[in-house]
Amino acid sequence: MNVKRIASLIFAIAIVVCGCMLTPPEGLSREALIVLSLFGFVICTWIGEVCPKFVSTLIAMVLLYFLGVADSINEVWQAFISSVFFFLLAAFALATVVKKSTIPLRLMGLFIRVCQDRSSLIVLAIMLSSAIVSAFMSDLAACALAVSIVLPVIRGAKMPERFVRCLMIAIPIASLTGGFSTPIGSPSNITIMSLLGNFAMSVSFVQWAVVGVPLACMVLAVSWVVLVFVYRPEKLDQSCVEDINGRFDNLGHLSAYDVKAIVVLVVMMVAWVSSTWTPPLDSTLVAVCGLCIMFLPGVELLSWSDFNEGVPWDMVLMLNGLMAMAVFLNTTEALDWVVGSVMSDATSWSPLAFLYIVSVVICVLRSCVPSGPPVVVMLAPGLIALSYTIGLNPFCVVLAISIWTQITFLVPSIDALYLITYSTGCYTTTQLWKAGIPLTVFFLAALPPITYVMVNTFIPL
Repeated sequence: MNVKRIASLIFAIAIVVCGCMLTPPEGLSREALIVLSLFGFVICTWIGEVCPKFVSTLIAMVLLYFLGVADSINEVWQAFISSVFFFLLAAFALATVVKKSTIPLRLMGLFIRVCQDRSSLIVLAIMLSSAIVSAFMSDLAACALAVSIVLPVIRGAKMPERFVRCLMIAIPIASLTGGFSTPIGSPSNITIMSLLGNFAMSVSFVQWAVVGVPLACMVLAVSWVVLVFVYRPEKLDQSCVEDINGRFDNLGHLSAYDVKAIVVLVVMMVAWVSSTWTPPLDSTLVAVCGLCIMFLPGVELLSWSDFNEGVPWDMVLMLNGLMAMAVFLNTTEALDWVVGSVMSDATSWSPLAFLYIVSVVICVLRSCVPSGPPVVVMLAPGLIALSYTIGLNPFCVVLAISIWTQITFLVPSIDALYLITYSTGCYTTTQLWKAGIPLTVFFLAALPPITYVMVNTFIPL
């Protein structure tokens, strides 16, 4: 019997009971209090690993009706199905195609051949590969893909301990960093994009990337410098280098599958970029059209079994469940009350001070919550609305939310992406902190003003 799971479930139920029985504070309706308690129920069950994440999210959705927040169960289901659902299916299909091809392996092999025995440059090469791949597929999938390629190599070649530790910490950091560079790089970004419609606001692929990519490059470069300085990876001997190169030598020429995958990826990228000037080509439409093309005769990049295995249905259901809860957090004005209570004096702050506070709050929350989307759903609507009030370009807040729900350097034991490398036993939490704490402090200080300047330069109101 797992005491932690049972205790977490009891505590989660107690939160809901309190939400139903307590008198709401001033300015908060009974329905809003219940929605907040259900959100607390979801987060508590996630942290306690009571059940699969999508199950607790679906339970909360059903309770929205039974506890009187929704007038009908159909209202809940309508909130559940949105453009996010179809965009996620297409994004994971694209990730499956990339994973089936030799593109990531060739990219990594190219970088490593250039680096040879210089371990610090090999770390940089693998970080670049992971970040580039993560910009166009789920950060979790990109991290898993990088580890699946690298781990057999480093274990087979018996590489030095400090080098392996540095590399295993660098891969999740790079994957998370690449994830905020484009609007399709992570579930958090997809969630943010879907919420922007509530404010009659839209951000094109190019607008996001023109700011997100330079910021990601800066984060990647600084992270690499700190990781190499802190962990001091040993220089590789010649036998290790030869073993690594040998694993990439038999790739041969691009296969027909690789060529078709590259063509589809490039066409989708061009369409996403064109959506900046062609409004009918919104991100979801491009993604769905690309998904359909992947199955067509003559293309056949995917079969149904490939697609079914490549889509993490638990994550898809979880994110759509969160989106449904976001609808009710918004309609009951629960988020307005939360943001107003926490940031009651925000209207007197300068825009840059507000951006600093937002970054710190999200950074702290993200260190306690296993994934980014719940933080996005809980805070994004209220913070975006507040940014208009204080005269801050709302895309500054959007990027701050994206960055700090992505990058986290402190708690590998609860983050699914870090767990991929943390579970290998190559490093401990304390070892991560040696680089993670200075990186967190530096980026909290440096990113808000840089984001503020770049957004107002490239995406003015």
